[in-house]
Amino acid sequence: MTPYRRITLAAALLLTLGACGIQGTDVVESGEAASVVVQPPPALRMTLFFVGGDGRLAPVVREGQGLDHGPPDPTPTGSGDTGRGDLRESDAGRPLKPLAALLAGPGEADRAAGLGTRLPAEGHELFVSEGAIKTGTYGVPTFLVRSTGPVKTLEPLAVQQIVCTAVFAKDPAGVVSISLSGKDGTLPTQSCPA
Repeated sequence: MTPYRRITLAAALLLTLGACGIQGTDVVESGEAASVVVQPPPALRMTLFFVGGDGRLAPVVREGQGLDHGPPDPTPTGSGDTGRGDLRESDAGRPLKPLAALLAGPGEADRAAGLGTRLPAEGHELFVSEGAIKTGTYGVPTFLVRSTGPVKTLEPLAVQQIVCTAVFAKDPAGVVSISLSGKDGTLPTQSCPA
C-alpha cells in the first residue's frame, strides 16, 4: 500500500468516525437525586447496646418501637453533681425508650444469641436532657443522662452500654457525646467507641 493510499484511508476513517451521527445536547434536569431509606425509618427503630460473649459491646436494633420520650422527670432539680450545680429544669430530661429498654435487659432472642448486660437489675432510671447542655470540639453537642442511682460504681462496660445507647438515640449517626451523672456525682463526658 502506498503512503498516499494510507493517508487517504486514514482520513476517510477519521471522517467516518467523526460523523457517527451523535449530536451534543444541553444539560437536562430530571429532578432530585435518588435517596435510599433503610427500613424501618429511624423514627421506628432503636439501637441498644448489650455485651457479647467476648466481653465487647454488641449493637441490637429493635424495630417498630420508636424513640418517643416518656413523661417529664418528676424531680427536675436532680441531686447529682453535674459540675454546674443543680440541674436546671430544662436539663431535667425525660425517659428515653431506648434507655428504658436497655435497663429492661436483653430479650429472649438476645440471650439466645449470647448477649447479656453489665447493668444492675434495679435501682436505676435514666433521664435525658431535651437539648444539648453544651457544644464541644467541632460543634459536637453533649447531652446529659441522669441516673437515679450511683454511676461511679458502675462497671466500665455498663457505662458504655448507657452512653452508646443514649448517643444513638439522640443522633442516628452517633455524633454526640454524653455526660452521665448520678446520685454520687458525674462521670467525664464520653462518646460511643462502638
